[in-house]
Amino acid sequence: MATTAVLETPATPNATDCHLTESRTGRHKQRYSASGERLLAGCIPVRAVPQLLSAPSTSTAVLADLGVDATSTTPPPLSTSPSLASTVPALPAHATPSCSTTTTTAATTATKPTSSMIEVLMVSSTRDADELVFPKGGWENDEDLKSAALRETMEEAGVGGVLTAQLGTYRYASKRRALGDVDAKMSCVAHMFAMRVDAVMDTWPEMSRGRVWIPAEAAAARCRHKWQADAVEHLLSLPPARVLNGELELDDELNGVEATAAALAAPETTDGEKNAPPAPAPAKSSCT
Repeated sequence: MATTAVLETPATPNATDCHLTESRTGRHKQRYSASGERLLAGCIPVRAVPQLLSAPSTSTAVLADLGVDATSTTPPPLSTSPSLASTVPALPAHATPSCSTTTTTAATTATKPTSSMIEVLMVSSTRDADELVFPKGGWENDEDLKSAALRETMEEAGVGGVLTAQLGTYRYASKRRALGDVDAKMSCVAHMFAMRVDAVMDTWPEMSRGRVWIPAEAAAARCRHKWQADAVEHLLSLPPARVLNGELELDDELNGVEATAAALAAPETTDGEKNAPPAPAPAKSSCT
């Protein structure tokens, strides 16, 4: 692991803490829905393709549309773990951006930003180092939804930045078991966001994960989980300028989710007991 200084992100209300040293653990602060689903938050970290930023043929108009300062086009460096080459499968040749052909041609011919100008950051799964995922994790009762997404991204991928767009809400069955039921899988609801990367940590809580930048258009095929591939497709459907430079405002649905989650959040116990999901409603009796 290279020993470079930790890059600091400007202090903004939407920026994550770049000095986080360890991941949160346990479920004692976990939020659940009214029906007992575990609530999660996560990000697809994004950046403009570095070769595009440095290509002399890239127009200042395209850079402006991407929200990039034409006078400062050097992206944050990305330190990777020594084991990255062995844990992350190689990209197919056609998916790898080329400084001399792919990006230069795009910059020369494009009059507006396209999705080929965006890369996304993926990390290796803790269950299978050869599989790639996007950072996400439990939304806890002492933070809002956006803060949870930023925190989980810093913990798992070691990057910080600004949330730019909502990417949808996804339901799936976790391989973990539901609390109090050894036979039932935990049902999860993940709220995903696009996050422009403004700061990269050389050390971060989950450094055992490899991390790699991938062309956004190739990312869906690399996802371990279908629901994360669907989130990539949502990202690709948005204007690139919004993905890289949008101003996030939660829609009415997510504002409602936050209000409901706040009302349901159980207070943290002093004896370390888990914050269990709400008990299911009792079945209606058929007796008369």
